[in-house]
Amino acid sequence: MPFSSASNRRKHSHDLQNEQTDLRLMAIDKELYRQAQEYYRQWNVAKLRERAEMAGKLSSQELWQRYLALIEFGLSISRHPSDWQRQQKLDHVAQYYERVQKMEEWRRSRA
Repeated sequence: MPFSSASNRRKHSHDLQNEQTDLRLMAIDKELYRQAQEYYRQWNVAKLRERAEMAGKLSSQELWQRYLALIEFGLSISRHPSDWQRQQKLDHVAQYYERVQKMEEWRRSRA
């Protein structure tokens, strides 16, 4: 047993309390935090600018390929789903793509 005696349990409990206290007292480098926030803000602005510039320039097929790449990336970094979850996801993606195609056909017929 890892904590066979009461003194070992008390010592371990005391060590945990000290670690928790140390974590609460850990100071944040405010300048570094502000700098990180600024970089994140700039990244968001650049991303929005890129999206605005690309609006209307990409075909539905290119957008669909990007969407599939995003799904693939998300699945690669997530825990592995069960076979049933994977099939459900593929069914939903296929259904979504069918709806996108119908919408595109409708849009073309109205243009």
